[in-house]
Amino acid sequence: MRKIFQQMTEAVKRAFRRIPAALKGLKEATAAVGAWLLGRLTAAIRWLKGVPSALWQWLRAFPGKVLRFARGIPTWPGKIRAWLKELREGFKRVIRVGLPFWKGNMRRRGFILLVLALAFVALNAFVNNALVDAQEPYNTHMKNGPLSAFWSAVLLYVVWMVAWDIVQACSNITRTALVLTIRKWLSGDLISLWMKARNYLKYTRDKNPAKPDNPSQRNSQDPDTYANNTVNLFFSALDSLMAVAIFGHKLWTVYHQIVYLAVAVSVLTSLMTWLLGKSLGRLVNTQYKTEADLRATLLDTESSAEDIALAHGEDLVKENADNNLANIISTLMSIGWLNFRLQLYNNLMSPTQLVPVIPILVVIPLYFEGKIPVGELAAVSAGFTSLTTGLTWFANQFGGIMTYFTVTKRIDDMYLTLNGYMAEKPAGERIEVNEGPVAAFEHVCINNALGKRVVEDLTVQFEKSTLILGTDNAGKSWILKVLAGVFDDGSGKATLLPQGEFLVLSQRTWLPKFPCTLKRVLCFGLDHCPDDATALEVLNWVNLGSLAKDVGGLHADQTKTWGALIPGPAQQQRLNLARVIMACLPDGVKGQPKPKVVGIDQATATLEEGNEELVYTLLAKKLGCLLISTATGIKLSKYHQQILEIKVLVDEDGNPRTPEKGEKNWQLCPADEYKPEEPKRVLSPWARLLVALGLLDDPHGKLEEVHAEAHEETQPAVSVPSSGEGKPERQDEPTDERKTD
Repeated sequence: MRKIFQQMTEAVKRAFRRIPAALKGLKEATAAVGAWLLGRLTAAIRWLKGVPSALWQWLRAFPGKVLRFARGIPTWPGKIRAWLKELREGFKRVIRVGLPFWKGNMRRRGFILLVLALAFVALNAFVNNALVDAQEPYNTHMKNGPLSAFWSAVLLYVVWMVAWDIVQACSNITRTALVLTIRKWLSGDLISLWMKARNYLKYTRDKNPAKPDNPSQRNSQDPDTYANNTVNLFFSALDSLMAVAIFGHKLWTVYHQIVYLAVAVSVLTSLMTWLLGKSLGRLVNTQYKTEADLRATLLDTESSAEDIALAHGEDLVKENADNNLANIISTLMSIGWLNFRLQLYNNLMSPTQLVPVIPILVVIPLYFEGKIPVGELAAVSAGFTSLTTGLTWFANQFGGIMTYFTVTKRIDDMYLTLNGYMAEKPAGERIEVNEGPVAAFEHVCINNALGKRVVEDLTVQFEKSTLILGTDNAGKSWILKVLAGVFDDGSGKATLLPQGEFLVLSQRTWLPKFPCTLKRVLCFGLDHCPDDATALEVLNWVNLGSLAKDVGGLHADQTKTWGALIPGPAQQQRLNLARVIMACLPDGVKGQPKPKVVGIDQATATLEEGNEELVYTLLAKKLGCLLISTATGIKLSKYHQQILEIKVLVDEDGNPRTPEKGEKNWQLCPADEYKPEEPKRVLSPWARLLVALGLLDDPHGKLEEVHAEAHEETQPAVSVPSSGEGKPERQDEPTDERKTD
């Protein structure tokens, strides 16, 4: 008991000790709230003080605004013509994007859903009309009786209300199914066109600044917005037409002047909505772009997280993200102010405020004269509201219409761009490609991604294993890309192997960016996939024998991408090598094409020391593949039968230059007969000046030797050091120790 009392005493003491701190916190909070209120009050007073001045400035500027408005009146016809032209182009885009759906492979399902939805529209109009008719006796008997008639009217009204609810639910689910069908078709069609003929690669290389931005958004999010707006706008327009037909006829029989009044109110509302919100389409397009830019920045941060951390690039990434976020907020604020103006007007003319009052003011004399009952008075008000709502479809759906035309233009631009990639380039701007049993070039000229000529008038047959030599940026990789069929910028004729008979080991390894099984990684892109035992044996060949066990087996589902499971570039390259080996195995499916040629684009540079020998031994000797390799030195020549050297031409100053038309910058010879050219001797600029002045024949006793860049890397191969000193020796000059490039 004493212990409990002591604990209670200590608790009370602790509570009392906390009272000063609590009072201090309360005082600080009160002071903060007071300061905030004082700041707001000061800002309000400052704003009120500025109101007369701002009003005076507006009044002073008003005559100038009126004058500018009057001066702009003569330009209205031109603006109207431009607007009509833009509207016509908008409808053409709508037809170009939407019409193929009703001709595609999903048209049957689309037609069935459309017919069901239209049936529900007609049924909904019928039930809605009956519901309005049931409202009249309900209101009349509620005032005049008798009680039995009132309860009968209530029962009838409830029955039609339940029917209306059921029809609405069925109509909504049918429209949702139609939306998803259109979206599935449109996204699938865009993605197919995006992947077709490597359009994704052509888009990446397209340097045109006017090309559509954010293709991922245009292929995924825009079709969703397009499908929803297409269905919603179509059926809302249909509902509006039904409402205009039904309630217009009803009001015409009661008091036809009300119909004229409804038309006038609707025209005024639509015109004001257009004038107040005509810039919404441009703002919506800007919003889509800025939102996609921020999302792309964050996705790039996720995919390049380790590289950003190693480079300490957090500040740069955050600065880019902050700029994108600021653009989004600015655009959304502009949209918010535009909606503010629209809301002020639309709330005034909304069906719940001013519009229901207008027919009452017109028809009320007939009611007091006893010509119409009170129930019909309420029905006239409801009918006028429905008629006005139907006639103001443009104003009510203005935001959706602007979004619809904006998204349609974005999708149409994407279609036009991708279809443009499918069209052949003009003659002389592309390499003419044909298929054949042997890869060959005939007078081929190749331009790099910058449009600079790197290979001129190349004629060669790749019927033997070929080593392509040259310095960096000489054009070696572009030759392999042409052979793989992923690049054709240039001229001439190229004979390529059929698809599936040429595989490339690139310097940059690509692995799927989504979780999948190890067997799927080993077999993607192949026409056949060997059995599990063969796959495990191939993994052993490339020194990845334990990988299958580490990840739970060949068919185990993974939760991480393979870039995260094996982050080392050397292991990723060996995994890619395993896939190439599996494609080259001789015991594949009968009748399937086998890769006859393997291109190796300096892929062994990322491998561990000693594994370069492994790659060429497996592919060249064990599997007998025909190899086309790129390198900067000749130590790989023992695995090849011929050497194709791409030279970088230099000017008299020793600077690289573009080859002239017809000026060959290559040589082809057997591998065992290849001899590097002697370095070109040129005078330095100072030496040439002195020689030109006749002051010196040989300054400093000798000419300055400047090695042309084209021949720095084509010296005899460097042997692998046997000691731990890390200083390889040249085979032709064993006493001259130099660092390798």
